[in-house]
Amino acid sequence: MAEVYRKLQERLDMFPQGFPKTKSGVEICVLESLFSEEEAEIATRLKPYPEPVAAIAERTNRDAQQLGPILYEMSKKGLILRYKESEQVIYYLNFAPE
Repeated sequence: MAEVYRKLQERLDMFPQGFPKTKSGVEICVLESLFSEEEAEIATRLKPYPEPVAAIAERTNRDAQQLGPILYEMSKKGLILRYKESEQVIYYLNFAPE
């Protein structure tokens, strides 16, 4: 199991409804089926408030041109939230608090 999935599980468990650790580890199987390792790592780094791609890229040490499409695909799958202010201004955020 990749440690990133456990980190994501712990982050998601901060939600009011929770996403607790289980003895069987089924929660990790669920996360592995929803997120690639790269997506899971990105999701753990997103803030719970809207940020533009450039800010996320700078904070995570990633190229904004490569990160933008990944964030967009994650939002299409319902893994993160996307807020479009205009055609040029798009924000992304995580569901879970910090």
